[in-house]
Amino acid sequence: MTATQPSVLYPKFYRDFSCIGPECEHDCCQNWRITIDRKTYKAYKKSKDPVLKEITEKQMGRPRNQTDNDYRRIVLKEDGSCPLQNQDGTCYIHCNHGPKMLSRTCQTYPRSITRLVDRMEPSLTLSCPEAARKILLDPSAMMFDTGDALPANLPFTAVGAVPKQFDIIRQTAFQSVLGEKDSLDERLFNLGVFFNLIASRQQNDQDLSLVCQEFSKMQQSGQLRQVWQQLTPGVKGQAWVLKKLVTENSFYRTNKVMREYHKSFVEKLKQDFGTDTEIDIPALLTERQPHLQSLIDDCGHGLVNLMLHWLYSSDICRRTSDDLLHGYAEFVLKYMIIRFYLLMLADTDDHKALLIGVIHSIARSADHNNTYLKSLREKVADMGWGSHSQIMSLLKPVNAG
Repeated sequence: MTATQPSVLYPKFYRDFSCIGPECEHDCCQNWRITIDRKTYKAYKKSKDPVLKEITEKQMGRPRNQTDNDYRRIVLKEDGSCPLQNQDGTCYIHCNHGPKMLSRTCQTYPRSITRLVDRMEPSLTLSCPEAARKILLDPSAMMFDTGDALPANLPFTAVGAVPKQFDIIRQTAFQSVLGEKDSLDERLFNLGVFFNLIASRQQNDQDLSLVCQEFSKMQQSGQLRQVWQQLTPGVKGQAWVLKKLVTENSFYRTNKVMREYHKSFVEKLKQDFGTDTEIDIPALLTERQPHLQSLIDDCGHGLVNLMLHWLYSSDICRRTSDDLLHGYAEFVLKYMIIRFYLLMLADTDDHKALLIGVIHSIARSADHNNTYLKSLREKVADMGWGSHSQIMSLLKPVNAG
């Protein structure tokens, strides 16, 4: 393998994915920003196709902080759809000019590629429902192999440096959420213990491979299980996050799929538990947990894959110190949001459809808006629930052993 052709680490879900186009129930041509890069804009402007010329002149806006990649933005129609989307759901440009005329964004989504020093790591974003199916529903989706180079025209994010012993840190993080005897909440708690160890030792420039060995022994000996069992559930913090979901609409107002889930979610809460006063978390969990457990028994591996996908695709294992713990806290809050929606809506005949619908639509609201979870974490801290131990206590249901 030459220096100009780094190795490629392929997750199985990446190889399995292909766009389903007009068959997609929540396609990427509606209700969110569509960026046009400079090269594509110039090509459209020079085109002899009157449709493209009109779109360029009348239905593209200049972003405030213009870049080569974010050079223009398509102005969506009143119904939120792209003006270049045909009535049958297909793309006008793809149908009439081929994939090479698509903008960089439209060519690559939902793909993303990270270039580390010695390899390329391709992934998919969960905001695409078909990508979410490939990532979450296949128990083997997070298996990896190496393969041929990626197509040369795909853009990538280059990472100049990674923390010392990055690979063993990420591998240990993977193992922390793969304990089959642990509940899903406990697995994410274990990961929090591991990240806390890493963050504290990074400040002292200690050998992190020894930290990974120490954590593995804690997990294998049952020490982590004892800490989990003794942990006091963060009931007040859980209730606060739930009230935020009920009372704030910024999370779902531009997301039509999330809007429908949210409507059903609030109706069930209001009918059974009330929303005008403090929500009775113990009563909520006692009554709804059997429904959630049924979903977990059916497709709980999807939530494990959610954690593994985050560890692989995000920068979390490249973070250090407080930044690492903040990233963990934001994922815990996202996981809690997912869990609350599933908890209230899991009395359905199609658990897999619910899992995909909730996770991919939440990803549309959270993963493409990097301020939402950060803001929520800061608000939690302002309420007195910002320490790492308090964040981990949010994971423990009141009836968990």
